[in-house]
Amino acid sequence: MITKGAIDIVNKLIRISGEDIDQDQQDVYIYGLECFLNTFITIILLMLWGLLSHRVSRLICGTRLYNDLGNCVFFIETFHGRSTCSNSTYMHIR
Repeated sequence: MITKGAIDIVNKLIRISGEDIDQDQQDVYIYGLECFLNTFITIILLMLWGLLSHRVSRLICGTRLYNDLGNCVFFIETFHGRSTCSNSTYMHIR
């Protein structure tokens, strides 16, 4: 569903811009938009859950802590050369 939405949005943006973009570049735009939409939808759902449970501040602090710990672990693994995943895998997960 998100992929179909991303494809539709990218095709509309390409049509509006009037640029001639090859398929490889379109795939990059679609992938980037999919990542953005996945993150955006997750954040919105988490905020709604926080509002409904009256725990928005805990949710924001927990999300921030989770994000900071993920960045810290990736930095330490990369710095010491013992990364458990490649950069492309990490970027896909984030």
